[in-house]
Amino acid sequence: ELINMGARQLIIPGNAPIGCFPYILTAFPSNDPKSYDEFGCLKSINDLMTFKNNDLQQAIANLRTEFPDVSLFYGAFDDGVRQYLTQFMAGKLNTTHFFSI
Repeated sequence: ELINMGARQLIIPGNAPIGCFPYILTAFPSNDPKSYDEFGCLKSINDLMTFKNNDLQQAIANLRTEFPDVSLFYGAFDDGVRQYLTQFMAGKLNTTHFFSI
């Protein structure tokens, strides 16, 4: 719809790894340690987000074919969140430089 309204550049955000979010961890607790990754995030939820992000990237590729004059960008949140968690757990979190662009 935005393209049909004249948009020529779009950033389409992917899903963050919500299996790390406190409300998800509270809503779907597990007694099985294998349910969690090295950051304490729920693997099954993050696997679902990875699946959805892969599907979204395929849809963006299809839109690029359909609208070759439009610049479409995928915004990946998962890498940034994982970088943040890695730095936090290592005690090296730099709050003044959160994400690299």
